[in-house]
Amino acid sequence: MVVVRGAPFTLSSQTFASIAWPLAFLLLHESAFISGQKITVELGAGSSGDFCAWLESLTGAANNDTSRTLSPAAEGKLFIGKTCLVTGCSRGIGAAIATRFAAEGARVLGVDVPGARQRLTALMEEVGGTAFSQDLAEEGAEKRLRDFVLAEAPAGKLDCLIHNAGVTRDRTLRRMTAEEFEQVVKVNLEAVLRINEAFGLPSHTEGGTKSQLGPVLLNPLGRIVLLSSINGIAGAFGQTNYSFTKAALSGYAHALASVLSTRGPPGITINAIAPGFIETDMTRRMPTLGKFLGRRANALSQGGYPEDIAAATAFLCCEGSGGVSGQTLRVCGLNAVGK
Repeated sequence: MVVVRGAPFTLSSQTFASIAWPLAFLLLHESAFISGQKITVELGAGSSGDFCAWLESLTGAANNDTSRTLSPAAEGKLFIGKTCLVTGCSRGIGAAIATRFAAEGARVLGVDVPGARQRLTALMEEVGGTAFSQDLAEEGAEKRLRDFVLAEAPAGKLDCLIHNAGVTRDRTLRRMTAEEFEQVVKVNLEAVLRINEAFGLPSHTEGGTKSQLGPVLLNPLGRIVLLSSINGIAGAFGQTNYSFTKAALSGYAHALASVLSTRGPPGITINAIAPGFIETDMTRRMPTLGKFLGRRANALSQGGYPEDIAAATAFLCCEGSGGVSGQTLRVCGLNAVGK
């Protein structure tokens, strides 16, 4: 369901610009693992861009037309000339996001822990990106990351900021140590807040004061995407710490969206994605029964793939999704929990 907010509703070019991309995404095969979801679109906040030509290229209508030169959008390249930062991207969902954005023409800045340096470097070489090894839980990590962006991004500004990095320390709450709880909070939640503030975005603290570290490192129409989880919506046995942080990210996206709409560069949006059971190296190591239940606990009776999350991330980051902000998009096949 697409809910169009803003009155009066008329079939104008402004309305088309706001709803064209959300409708196109939901009608394409790339949204196959999204079902039973509601996307709210603010009228007048989107941009259709070269939408018609882009859609023609995807449906094959322009394949035999050699009379004109296709624009980047018509070639299916949504992020030509854009710079994207992806944290936790040496493998799994993060690697899929980095690969997708590079395929769409973006220059990718990839970040992961020093222990993943070899995988990260290999991936960045493959996609033509730049690697930066940093443990985001370390003191001062956000300042080093800021310096990296200032040095590598054109004019020191990003177009897309994707917070994918996350860890788990699963244990029942009764047996969980304070250190295990705090490790997850530091990486999954605190690092996101510290990085956003270091990048000059409005603070989550009282009064919404901006960071004193410098200008905003996002261009106008910039996009921020947070990787939450279905367990942040429904909770999960043995994952009190993880579920808490993922629920907080959804709340943070909702709260910060209204602040971003009135402060800083115009047109910046922030959204969260809540994946369900996704086929990754981590889930493949789960016990057989757990994998079976994870795959069958949704309306599609199967697991999703990292590419499903990458496609949803690309949708939220494209220029035409400016009317979508402060929302959590569940990419879970309509999971039975967390409704």
